[in-house]
Amino acid sequence: MGLTVGLAPVVRAASIPITAVDGTWSNAVPPNVTINNGVNPRTARWGDSADTGQSGYDWMPRLTPFDVQSDGTVFSLGTFAHLNFPIFPPSLESIDLDFSMAIDGLSPLTGAFHFIHNETPNVELCDPSGGTVCPDVVTVSSPFLNTPFNLGGTDYYFSLLGFSQASGITIKTQFVTEEGQQNFAGLYGVITETPINGKVPEPASLLLLGGGLVGLIGFRRKFRK
Repeated sequence: MGLTVGLAPVVRAASIPITAVDGTWSNAVPPNVTINNGVNPRTARWGDSADTGQSGYDWMPRLTPFDVQSDGTVFSLGTFAHLNFPIFPPSLESIDLDFSMAIDGLSPLTGAFHFIHNETPNVELCDPSGGTVCPDVVTVSSPFLNTPFNLGGTDYYFSLLGFSQASGITIKTQFVTEEGQQNFAGLYGVITETPINGKVPEPASLLLLGGGLVGLIGFRRKFRK
């Protein structure tokens, strides 16, 4: 399902220079997942190929520098891809994306996002149903909201909203990938001058719940037995 949320009205806006964006995979379970953080995109691969290759996740940080506004307008931080190919076990169970973003020479803002990955057999229909036998869905936890920083004597708040396939208009709690397909989504964030409180949705600034929970993307994969 999708989420559209907002924040309190913003009185003023400033241009915030983003000087670095990155994210690396870590803490994979099981540990035999192949991680390569030395290339772009950052890759994680698992399983023995049953057809077209291993399944996996890719993360491509956005090129920097770029400027964003502090008026609640969401902005892309990079692209996530899910490769859902038929495999034999072992499959990924969980993995972290260690995210970081630097703002005009300040210490990087960091946070870890925990992906829980459920593998489902390609032998029968399941929930959610799709065009293939059983499309995959992923669940992500441990996001962060309202991370404070000070730039030029002014306090700001950075929130990582999650993944969107609609240019940031909606943030989904589920990310469905059909069998044998690659699926892409952008990772979106926002900078505000007041903490997100979950009110006043605006077309140019659709933000996440202010109750401390962000719906990032979840995924599930299937494997052949």
